Amino acid sequence: DTLSGETLLHLSVNFLDANENPSDWEKHIKVIDLLLELGCPIDCVNRKGDTPLFTLLWWNNVSAAHELIKRGANLFAPSQMLKGHAVICAVVVKGNLSSLLAILQNHSVDVRKLKSQLENIKPSVRSLFPDGEGLRKVIEMLDCFETRNKLAVSYRKMLKGEKAGWIGALPSYRFSQFVENFALV
Repeated sequence: DTLSGETLLHLSVNFLDANENPSDWEKHIKVIDLLLELGCPIDCVNRKGDTPLFTLLWWNNVSAAHELIKRGANLFAPSQMLKGHAVICAVVVKGNLSSLLAILQNHSVDVRKLKSQLENIKPSVRSLFPDGEGLRKVIEMLDCFETRNKLAVSYRKMLKGEKAGWIGALPSYRFSQFVENFALV
C-alpha cells in the first residue's frame, strides 16, 4: 500500500495508457508480471475497494484490461464503487458497449451470470446509467450474444456430422445466408 491507497499493481496498470502504442507496453507488462510472480494478488483492492481490472474498465482501457484478464483477473470480483456488483459491470455502467462486446468475444465470460448481475442491479447503481434504456439494451445484447454462441456450437457440430438440433433442418439455400449473417465461420 502506498500513501495514496493504491497498490503497486494498481499503480503499474495506470501506466498502461490506452492512447499509448501497445508495443510500448512491454516494460509495463514485465513489471506487472514480476509483481504477480512475487505474489501480488491480481484481484487486490485499493483503499476504495476496487481491483486494478475495475480501474482499467472504468476508464475504458480495454486493451490493458485484456492483458489482466489473460493473466487471470476476475471479471466477477465485487466492486466497491458498484456496491458489490461485478467488475465487468463497469463497462456497462459507463455505456461502453463496444468494450463489453470486445471482452465477450475475446474471453470466456459467463454471460448468464453477467445477465443475472445486471437484472438484479441495485437502485443506487442503476442511477449511474447514462439513460434508463441503457441497461435493458445491454441485457438484450447479451441475449443475442448467448444465442449466437449456441448457434455457433450447433453449426460446428453439424460440420463434424454430429447431431446439431434444429439447425440441420435449414434448407441449404438458407443455410449459407444463416452462416453469413451470424459470422459463424
